[in-house]
Amino acid sequence: MKNKIIKVLPVFPSFPDTFWSFKHSMDIVGKKAVMTPTGLLTVMAMLPEEFEAQKLVDLNVEPLTDEHIRNTDYIFTSSMIVQEKSHNEIVERAHSLGKKVVAGGPFPTTRPDRTGADYNITGEAEVTLRPFLEADLKSNGSNLRRDWTEKNVEKGLVELTKGGKPIITHTPLTRWDL
Repeated sequence: MKNKIIKVLPVFPSFPDTFWSFKHSMDIVGKKAVMTPTGLLTVMAMLPEEFEAQKLVDLNVEPLTDEHIRNTDYIFTSSMIVQEKSHNEIVERAHSLGKKVVAGGPFPTTRPDRTGADYNITGEAEVTLRPFLEADLKSNGSNLRRDWTEKNVEKGLVELTKGGKPIITHTPLTRWDL
């Protein structure tokens, strides 16, 4: 019997309208966003075959709809501290529709207590994502711990540099198709 495919919706929170968001400059040059969510799209490439990445929703470009949320099992976010408000709005909407949120990036890494996410994947995803996904598959999404850090996952799962960072030659190519 084939296992159920777990659908993952990557959602990139919006940047607030500040000088550094370059929103008005983007309008002038005819662009929709100042940067692509490369980290989030790379995480989608790290998903094992039991997980299916859905089309990216970048809130700097398009709105997140209830239909997006309803048609997925998990929402994955990657955010910086400046995106906290948008991130937390995503979490609130997902929870209101009964969906779980997995948060990664600089914001949950530095402030896991403020994400509101069901699970925080902190530090380098090459180290922490796989143990979380394997535990999720084994437990069917129940009784998982909330915070997955480089300190609380099994050592030796990935090859590290002398500085303790993952060797990125083993990181899959970014999922630009999403």
